Amino acid sequence: MQTTQKKPILEARGIVKVLGAPGTEFTVLKGVDVELFPGELTLLMGPSGSGKTTLLSILGCILTPTAGELEIKGERAHGLGPEALADIRRRHVGFVFQSYNLFPTLTAVENVMLALDVRHGAERGATERATEALKSVGLGHRINAYPSKLSGGEKQRVAIARALSGRGSVVLADEPTAALDSENGRGVMELMARVSQDPTRAVLAVTHDHRTLSYADRIIHIEDGRIAGEERPKIDGQRRTQVHGAPLPAAEPAPAAPPVVAAPVRSEPRLVEVTSTAEPTTEAGGGQLKLRRRRSA
Repeated sequence: MQTTQKKPILEARGIVKVLGAPGTEFTVLKGVDVELFPGELTLLMGPSGSGKTTLLSILGCILTPTAGELEIKGERAHGLGPEALADIRRRHVGFVFQSYNLFPTLTAVENVMLALDVRHGAERGATERATEALKSVGLGHRINAYPSKLSGGEKQRVAIARALSGRGSVVLADEPTAALDSENGRGVMELMARVSQDPTRAVLAVTHDHRTLSYADRIIHIEDGRIAGEERPKIDGQRRTQVHGAPLPAAEPAPAAPPVVAAPVRSEPRLVEVTSTAEPTTEAGGGQLKLRRRRSA
């Protein structure tokens, strides 16, 4: 591990993940140690099947590790049940997905507001907060546009605004430029780099895209379920690509966590793409992120 004087926001130690039924088990992650530091954009790179997405899902409290320890802002996030994991996810983590995961029947601002509703419940000022997040990513003029009217780059910016709106201290992105052309990919990475300049927030992006390298503070390489090495690509102590822009919503101190107890092992929730107008929720018994219909007014 690269030494640093900064205290990590997220610490994962000895993470092991075994998948498959008894007799056909396959170890995806084999004792992985990862630290994410505030004010940094970290890239996680490796070949297909190396365990990148599985590790991202564990760091984001979507999957639980078979063994190992995970802490986010000093809170234990291993050995917990689905409800406790969901609570940590809501308070600390923002996700940016490759496929955007926007609700097609909601406008840009409504998509961001829905994330606020999931995180904080219905609260006053949600519209203003969502609008602020969209303005910060350069979409103040598109707040009432539906996803079908947005370009790929604009959809990804809405997804980033949604991740920022909850003001979590960790932003995790899964291949954020994979579906974008060069111009839009560059714009998204400039935005991600600007997000990472917040000294209270850490950003981790899983990527195969070598166009993203110039934006990184740190690059972690993973192969065959193990960390193969890391590097800090700096020139004269500065990020190779300088980024500028309007202020972004800062991470805010998380409220004190309720006491939690370890739960029996249950089926793992898994990441699914939502394409309906229902509201996402996690149910322990179903083994995946399910949908709960919202009542009409």
